[in-house]
Formats: sequence, C-alpha cells, structure tokens
Amino acid sequence: MAQREEVLIEVEEEAPLTGWPLNVVDAAAERVRQYADDESVEAFYIGRGVDLAGRKDDHEAEHIIPLYKTDSPDNAMDVEEMLIKTFIDDPKNENDAADARGGVSDDYVNYVYVALWFGELEVSE
Repeated sequence: MAQREEVLIEVEEEAPLTGWPLNVVDAAAERVRQYADDESVEAFYIGRGVDLAGRKDDHEAEHIIPLYKTDSPDNAMDVEEMLIKTFIDDPKNENDAADARGGVSDDYVNYVYVALWFGELEVSE
C-alpha cells in the first residue's frame, strides 16, 4: 500500500499540462498510460470540469488527477476527446462514450482529469 501512495504522490506533483491541445495530448496520454498499466489501478475515467473536488465526489473516485488546464472550454473538450479515443478500448477505462460530452463554463479554468479507482493489492509473504 505504501508503494502505491509513493507513486501517486510523485505523479500528483506534476503540474497540469497547458498549451495547445495538439502540443500536450501525447504527454497527457503518457500520464494516463502510467495509470492504466499500474496493477493497483482497477479502473479509470477521463473527464473534464471546473471543480475537481466536485468531480471526484460525483464519480466517487478514490483519486483524481488534473492532466490539462486551460481557459478555453473548446481546448479542454479537444484534449478530453483525444484522450478518450486513445483509451476507449482499454479494459480499465470506464468511459462509455468515445467523445467529449457536456458543457463547461467560459467563466472558470477548465481541467481535463483522470479519476482512479484501486483494487486490492496482493502482498506476497
């Protein structure tokens, strides 16, 4: 369990990416791939919103990590959609739709995030 916490703290310290969607989507996908490949991650969901704590509660996620931060709702939707399409066939992915849905506000900073749920870690004795 301590090992999993160390990995999350290390990744969580990375600031959300900023910039044009095509310039950041590969790096964001690499971050998602780290979680998808982690044995302790049971499921993940790629989403978008302005209130990360609220989204964590809505999803009942164990952890939520901002991947991308922008003032542009259109850029947030573009990054979210590209990431969802990249991971739509991953067995751990909980996204049902292969595109970005729902609106976000022009009045706030928009985030693209990955929500995580963990399974039980097997400890060898």
